Amino acid sequence: MNKWISTSMLALNAVIHQVAGGAVTTTTRVTTDDAGYWNKNIPVATPIIVFQDQRNNQGNVPEHVKIAAAKKAGSQKIDHWITTVNSGKHLAVLENGTVIEMDTVGNWLRTAKKVRRKKLPAPVAAALDVYLGKGYRHERTLYIEDAKQESVFIATMHLKGRQSKIYIDRYGEVKDDVGE
Repeated sequence: MNKWISTSMLALNAVIHQVAGGAVTTTTRVTTDDAGYWNKNIPVATPIIVFQDQRNNQGNVPEHVKIAAAKKAGSQKIDHWITTVNSGKHLAVLENGTVIEMDTVGNWLRTAKKVRRKKLPAPVAAALDVYLGKGYRHERTLYIEDAKQESVFIATMHLKGRQSKIYIDRYGEVKDDVGE
């Protein structure tokens, strides 16, 4: 099982897509192994809800979680909160679209933010150039900074109507290429 594709990364990717104007409220049903990683080799079943939008209802977010997220956000203002349905984790969506994931205790778990192609580190951009050279179209790239796993860039690419997610470390090494 590939450690780069955790269910939390999938949820954050869905949240980033929603913040960017998409209408994502469900994802394909997945199972996880004992370590909590996505098992992509299962048959597709009915969709399940990944997160519940708490945009105008911050009463469900404990005060200590709000304080810890605000510290992590620095000068960026928290626009709204999303509470994940299955795990009870809290996602703070900042005004700039960055998403900070916190657990119920107030510990920072990970941050996801969109990165423009021009702002990518040179090794990551070079790795994407290989896909562009094969005819892929680049949609967006997310940077996932994680408290426990190595940080990763996730590029969403398209080729002939098929979408792929390319997982690249900061050194430009492709860790996984997941076609949907």
